[in-house]
Amino acid sequence: MQKVTRIPLRHTNVWAVRENGGVLLVDAGRPGDARRLIAALEARGISVSELRAIVLTHAHFDHVGSAAALQKAAGAAVVAPALWADLLAKGDWVLPEGRFTAARAVIALARRVEKPLKKATRYRPVTPDVAVSNDLSLAPYGFSAQVIPTPGHTPDSVSVLTEDGHAFVGDLCYNELPQVFKTRHPPFLMNLGEMHRSWDLLLSRGARTIHPGHGRAFDADELKRKN
Repeated sequence: MQKVTRIPLRHTNVWAVRENGGVLLVDAGRPGDARRLIAALEARGISVSELRAIVLTHAHFDHVGSAAALQKAAGAAVVAPALWADLLAKGDWVLPEGRFTAARAVIALARRVEKPLKKATRYRPVTPDVAVSNDLSLAPYGFSAQVIPTPGHTPDSVSVLTEDGHAFVGDLCYNELPQVFKTRHPPFLMNLGEMHRSWDLLLSRGARTIHPGHGRAFDADELKRKN
C-alpha cells in the first residue's frame, strides 16, 4: 500500500511516496534545499537511506535544484526527461511563457534581467541515471507507478502516475493561491494545447488525485473543465 506525503519547500512541493519498504521522491526543490528537505523527510519518519528513486518532472530550478545533492546523499536513481537533459548537465533552465497578464509581465521583466536571474538560480549539474522519452515503469525500483511524458508547461515535462490513481504532475497543473488564480492552469506554460492533451491523457489513464508542484492535491475531475 502506498503512502503519499507532501513536503512544501519555499512554495514548491516535493512529494514522497512510500511503498514496499522504499520511498520515491517526485522533484527535489530549489538550489540549497537539500538539508531542509532531508530534515523535513526525517521529521516525517523517512530516512534518506530509504530513497530508491527521484523523479524530476521538468528542468526548472525550483524542481531540480537539489537533485544532485540528494543523488549523492541517498544513492537513489535520478529519473528525468531526456529532452532537456543538456540543461540539467549545465545547471541551467529555460524561461517559459506567461499564461495570464500578470505572469506575462513577470516573464517580460525576467527577460530583462535574465543573466543575473540565471546566475542566482543556477543549480549543481545533475546527470540522470535514467533519461525518459517514453512511458517508463518504476517497478524495478519497487513502485507500482509509471513515468509518463506530459508536455505543456514545458516540452520536457513528465508526470508520475501510480496504479491507484495518484498523479504527480510538477507544473502541468497549479493549486497555489486558488482564491486568487481560480484556475488549474499554471501561470507559466509553453503550449496550452499540449497541456490540455496531457490533462486528458492522465484522466484516460486513471488519474484520480492530482498532486501539483505548487499547492495542495485536488480531485482529477477538475481537469475536465479545462480552466
